[in-house]
Amino acid sequence: MDALKINGLVMPAPDTDSYALDLQDLDSENTGRGEETGIMFRERIRTNVRKLSPKWSVLTGAELKVITDAISAAEFTVVILDPIAGSAQTLTMYAGDRHPVFILQTDSIATSLFSFTVSLTEV
Repeated sequence: MDALKINGLVMPAPDTDSYALDLQDLDSENTGRGEETGIMFRERIRTNVRKLSPKWSVLTGAELKVITDAISAAEFTVVILDPIAGSAQTLTMYAGDRHPVFILQTDSIATSLFSFTVSLTEV
């Protein structure tokens, strides 16, 4: 099974040490600490929102374009290997911060080398 698919396209394999899945709980605006007691009052409105921050240490410009084109929409479908669910999961996600870095510049962007990190968060 492929580690990462976006909109049905298999992405280049991200670095294995970057394939960590974060689970976030979302709280309402009513969550906070009581002023007098300091006790936390929590009103969770959603649990286990998935966030993935894959990293690619070396990509060609052509591979980078495949990834950036796939994550350019406001939302997109991502298939990930989810160790919590114990299976592949299809999620609707959006891209947060993107960080491409030139490693080696050649006479063409397509053959130049880059590293790339992106934050993908479940909608």
